[in-house]
Amino acid sequence: MNRINQLEVKANESKEAEEQSWEQVRQLEFDLDEETRKYKSLDKTLRTVLKEVSLMLKCKDALVNQEAFLRQLVADTDKEVEGEVEPFSEDARPDASTPP
Repeated sequence: MNRINQLEVKANESKEAEEQSWEQVRQLEFDLDEETRKYKSLDKTLRTVLKEVSLMLKCKDALVNQEAFLRQLVADTDKEVEGEVEPFSEDARPDASTPP
């Protein structure tokens, strides 16, 4: 009888340990799901920020090009005023029927 009681106690302890292990597994799965949601949210935010930064850089490049064009236009206008360059003439423009 004593041996049977010992085996029953060990069986109960093993069952409790197994239940605790499964509870730990469930908690780990829950934690993993939570972390996955956080990382997905962070990933989405980072992708949005990268798109916005990319758009800002394109705008910056366009502004730099526009600034260069305007500086050249001002320089050409200054030369024109000083008489170094002949002024633009409507007659000098190509005919509309002529392809550019």
